Amino acid sequence: MPKGIKLKKIIYPVILVLVLMAAGLASLMTISFLSKQINGAFTIDEESVKAGLTKFDLNDYKFAVQKLNPPEPTHSKPEE
Repeated sequence: MPKGIKLKKIIYPVILVLVLMAAGLASLMTISFLSKQINGAFTIDEESVKAGLTKFDLNDYKFAVQKLNPPEPTHSKPEE
């Protein structure tokens, strides 16, 4: 090392830069993860909707039906 620069004067800025880089990387990874999960939550699988794989059986949930009093479901065939 050159005579004018001491280790103590360099080590703290280097540590600060490393900590800031780690925080920035963690933030970018968090934003990426959240955006992928939010996009996945709102993506609709058209094939499963058309196939009629989404069904609600209110007989299994009598207690909830009594408490919530939802409207009666309509039984219709999926459009082909």
